[in-house]
Amino acid sequence: MIMEFRVGSGSNVLLAVSSDLPSSPSDLIFFEVNATAGVSPAIVVGGTMSDGQSGAFISGTPTIGFSLFTSGNSFGSTSSEDLYLAKLLPDYTLDCLVGGQPTDFGSTSFSTDTFENITTILSNSLVTLTRASVTNSDSTVCCRLEARTSGDTLFLCSGTSVNLGRSTISGYVYNWTAISGGTFSAGNANPLVSPVVNTTYKLVVTSADGLCIADSATVRVNVSSRMTQIPLIDTFFCADNTYTLNAQSGMIFYEWSNRVAKYAGATRVVNASDTLNLRMLDANGCLYSDTVMIHMKALPVVDLGVDTTICDNVMITFNGPDNMESYVWNGVAGADQTYTTMSSQVHRLLAIDSFGCESSDDVRVLTKPSSSLDLGRDTAVCAGESITFFGPSFFTGYKWNGVAVASPEFVRTTPGEVTVEAKNSIGCPAYDTLMLTVSELPEFSLGDDTGFCDNVNVALLGPAGFTYIWFNGTTDRLYQAKGAGLFYLTVMDAIGCEYRDSIVIEEYTSPSITLGPDTSLRSFDPLVLTPGSDFEKYTWSTGESAESISVTEKGTYSVTVIDTNGCTGSAQMQVLSAANVSSIKGVTYKVYPNPASDRFTFTSSTPLQEAVLSLIDVNGRVVSKVAVNGDSVLVSVVDMPAGLYKLVLNDENNVFTFSILVK
Repeated sequence: MIMEFRVGSGSNVLLAVSSDLPSSPSDLIFFEVNATAGVSPAIVVGGTMSDGQSGAFISGTPTIGFSLFTSGNSFGSTSSEDLYLAKLLPDYTLDCLVGGQPTDFGSTSFSTDTFENITTILSNSLVTLTRASVTNSDSTVCCRLEARTSGDTLFLCSGTSVNLGRSTISGYVYNWTAISGGTFSAGNANPLVSPVVNTTYKLVVTSADGLCIADSATVRVNVSSRMTQIPLIDTFFCADNTYTLNAQSGMIFYEWSNRVAKYAGATRVVNASDTLNLRMLDANGCLYSDTVMIHMKALPVVDLGVDTTICDNVMITFNGPDNMESYVWNGVAGADQTYTTMSSQVHRLLAIDSFGCESSDDVRVLTKPSSSLDLGRDTAVCAGESITFFGPSFFTGYKWNGVAVASPEFVRTTPGEVTVEAKNSIGCPAYDTLMLTVSELPEFSLGDDTGFCDNVNVALLGPAGFTYIWFNGTTDRLYQAKGAGLFYLTVMDAIGCEYRDSIVIEEYTSPSITLGPDTSLRSFDPLVLTPGSDFEKYTWSTGESAESISVTEKGTYSVTVIDTNGCTGSAQMQVLSAANVSSIKGVTYKVYPNPASDRFTFTSSTPLQEAVLSLIDVNGRVVSKVAVNGDSVLVSVVDMPAGLYKLVLNDENNVFTFSILVK
């Protein structure tokens, strides 16, 4: 079978050749023939030759032929041109045979706009099929696109993603939609999706110029549920042990791997630090992965040293390693890092670090005998005195309070610990310690020189906790001094330290005072009482402490005074009538309390009408005015200065005057 057409006069000729009869499908092979240069290399359309598309076949009956058409808008230019093969159907319509990429004829230049003499020989009969004219602006007459997906059915695990399509082809327009399982759209050739339910996706492919026949395809994505993954936890183990890793159960495949090798099985035993990757596959084909770091912790380094011999009274200290979580010395937990002993035995330390890793060591201690050294009991010395301590003369190498001295004697005047160290004849040391206290002199005071009033005894008291010797030989702590004179006391503490103090006592005469004879108040003015001046303190029966007081009520008034020597004197007076009660024309008026601190009450035996009660200070100024309608009224003096005030009652053209003291 041979198809021939010309482009231009005497120019290039393209030949299409089929090796088989048209009754069986075959590839079309195109040759570019140059009038002067001969046949160029073959360009193959279809099959697996050049374009990777499905084959361009001629099929059907001998009466069905084919035609060739151009693609692109550059026909007639110097750029490459594409040709497509189309099948002529029995009704003389066209059906595209070549899908996907068009055939590229390289740099073949077409100089005319007309295809001529398109013929084919079928069954050795010459049949003219068609004739067409093509211009430089014409596009593809016929092309069929191919919608390509990743497969008919895809499988993924929940939480993962999958690509639906293949690589992008130039000139294709892609439109993806979900037709079941949810809403989805995409406009690229190979979208990445992550459905949570089974979903069917549809791809529709069109050409950018809209001239090619569209194609569509579907792909089903089936989603498998995943197990909840239990993560591996980074951990450690001690160097004298191993560690077993257990993967999550329920999987059908396990694979452990490190930089060296891969290991199968759900468990993995490690004996060194390592980083392991784990891959697992469940029954649905879902893949799981995790990474775990296992660190092997070195054991603590415990070294108590070599076995040793010590004197039986010498302490030896062993040190465990630093920064351990716990130390177990000789089976006793909760001990310190250091262990001090003088015991002759095998001593063992078990050290446990913060990771729980442990290590131990043993050391044997042997002892040789020592002698004893005794300075006696704790003692004391009086302030300013010294004491001498004596060690046995058969000891050598004395150290008193850490200082080496040649003599076994040691003189001390200050308080504190006294220590001694010396060696016996076999070189073992002997030790002793006592506490020296310095007793300060029992300083005290009987007080300043003083006196007493009217033959009153003066009590003299020594400090507590001592032995007492008074000037007259008495030994009681308390001494009652009678009469004037010089008195002294010597006190002594438990170790015989003593101190003395003295006091001079004088005798004073108590003051004699009087308030005058008992009297009666005849007016409304207060009575002023005074015992005299120049006393240190006044104490009145009214509770006042002034040098003098004013009274307006009947009663017994007394005062006690204290002079500069502390001696006291007392006096009293009887007041027979009170100035705050008055009876005028058969009407009795009363003012109480008087003196008043915050308020007072005025009463009348007969109710008053439109009376006025005025309070007048010593300057004649009215400081308060109160209306009286009835038999009583309460008057406030809270904000008034202390002092003597005149109280004036105006009642029906009558004026009555009283006195009141504000405290």
